[in-house]
Amino acid sequence: MDRTVEICIEEALSDEEKKGAVGAIDFWIERKHIAEDIIVIAADNYFEVDLTDLLSQFNGKNPVVAVYDVGDKEKACEIGKACQLGLAILRKNRIIKLDEKPETPTSSIIATGIYVLPARVFPLLHLYCLEKKRDNLGSFISFLLEKERVQAYTFTRTWVDIGDEIKKGNVVV
Repeated sequence: MDRTVEICIEEALSDEEKKGAVGAIDFWIERKHIAEDIIVIAADNYFEVDLTDLLSQFNGKNPVVAVYDVGDKEKACEIGKACQLGLAILRKNRIIKLDEKPETPTSSIIATGIYVLPARVFPLLHLYCLEKKRDNLGSFISFLLEKERVQAYTFTRTWVDIGDEIKKGNVVV
C-alpha cells in the first residue's frame, strides 16, 4: 500500500477552542479538501494492531470500527460507575448497536477509537456536526448505524485506553 499519511492535530489551546472529536474530523476534511477514505485513531489509545490487516478488512464502502473483546461485560466498565467507553453489540463482523458511555455495561466488546471512514459518509458527518453534535465519535457511529452498515474489526493483541489508565493512577503524565 503506497499512500501518503498525514497526521492532523486540532489546533486548540483551551477547551473552549476545541472542535470536539467529530467536529475536528469535519474541519480537517473541509480544510484539506479530503475526498479519499480516512483512518481515524483517537489519541488516547495504546494498541498493537496491524493497520494493514485492519485496512484489508475495509471493503471500500462500509465504515469499520476496530473493537476489542475483554471477555466479560462487567470488565468493560468500572462497576458502580457509568462506563466511559463505547460498547458494541455484534452480529458476526457487523456492529448492530453501539452504546456510547452507557450507565451499565451492555457488552464486553469495546469500540477502541480506531475507525476507517469511507469518503461517501463525509456528508453525513458534516450533517451530524451541523446538528451541534461535534464531540463524540461513538455517538456518530450510532448515528451512522441508522443509515449504514458498519463493520467490526476485532483484534486480540494489546489495547489500552490511556485516559482510563491515567484515572486509575497506572500512568503518570
